[in-house]
Amino acid sequence: MSGAVPFANAQHPSIGNVPLAEIPRRSILCPTGPYDALVYGQGPAAFIFAIQMVRHRKTVLLVPSLIKSSQKPWGETLAPRGEFLLGRLGLVNECLAGQHSTQTVLSCWQNSDPERTDLAFDPHGRMWHVNRSAFDNALQAHAIKSGVDILDRRSHCVTSVSRRTGCWEVRLASPDCERDVKIGYVVDATGRSSCVARRMGSKRILRDHLVAVSCTSEEAGEIVPLLIEPVSKGWWYSLGLPQGKLLVALMTDPKLVKVSAEMRKSLWDETLDDAPHTRKRIGARENALSVVGAESARLDSMSGEGWLAIGDAAMSFDPLSSHGLCNAIEQAIDAAEVLSAHGHEAALVEFEAKRKDMFEKYRAQRLDFYQSVRRFSGYAFWQNRILH
Repeated sequence: MSGAVPFANAQHPSIGNVPLAEIPRRSILCPTGPYDALVYGQGPAAFIFAIQMVRHRKTVLLVPSLIKSSQKPWGETLAPRGEFLLGRLGLVNECLAGQHSTQTVLSCWQNSDPERTDLAFDPHGRMWHVNRSAFDNALQAHAIKSGVDILDRRSHCVTSVSRRTGCWEVRLASPDCERDVKIGYVVDATGRSSCVARRMGSKRILRDHLVAVSCTSEEAGEIVPLLIEPVSKGWWYSLGLPQGKLLVALMTDPKLVKVSAEMRKSLWDETLDDAPHTRKRIGARENALSVVGAESARLDSMSGEGWLAIGDAAMSFDPLSSHGLCNAIEQAIDAAEVLSAHGHEAALVEFEAKRKDMFEKYRAQRLDFYQSVRRFSGYAFWQNRILH
């Protein structure tokens, strides 16, 4: 690909949820480069990729979003393997300080009464209920301490990105200066928007148009474990958060989530009446409802000449899988390994092939999981899930 790339001036949808004013930064009046990689994003995939690149003695410029995003309800748990991955990186103490660990999951998936799963026998240990703001802040602070340059989007602007003679030329402008910076690779870690990959010509292949209607409310007493409770029009997800709140989400079909707040509240109340265990947790302590995508999807191309996508930008999963954060961490580690090694162009082909194979295995597991809910098999939501 050559010539200017049209994503340069876009205000990219946010990844993560940390207000820019609260983010500590290295002081960068005008980056000079060159950089081995430029990564768009400000979530776990972006930070861990940048940290690992620096550990491989590479230089990285991280370009955060200008827009604050809403919290991802399914991003509030870290599966047991996540702690193992953070341990490999030496980041457990920083990232999981003040977070809540549990060895218990409650599920009504097979029966109307909750069945308890004990994670004590999981080889990787515990599940974590994660305060994502604290988690992301810890990763960002470590990235800065490691030597990652983070562009201050309040004073700097990316005005153009061009592919020329085997590298990228990125024009950065501020009130004080304007210059071109050479970049080896552009990395898309912009979450489900995949905004960089889309502008490279890649398309997201949707496998399930699931959405989450969610709210948080004050929780009395101890932090409750994750509870999954199916109903005819979807399934409920609830858990206690380390900051003393209860997060509750209804996963359902987009067509059931109407435009008006009144219709969303009607659906919420109707399905909550069919979920007695979730209803008992919420009581009357509901806050405003929000709607976000929770689709299963992947890019048709996760890499190309001089670029690649990682984390949710490359592929996103049903919240049931608990793959989200672990996938972001693992892909970031592997991508940094590939781009810091010699002959990485060929290695990228293998990198992408492994991710696509993993996604197909996930699809088969997800299909089996939805098919196992027999008591709602005649309803449209459940029939839709077993067709994809």
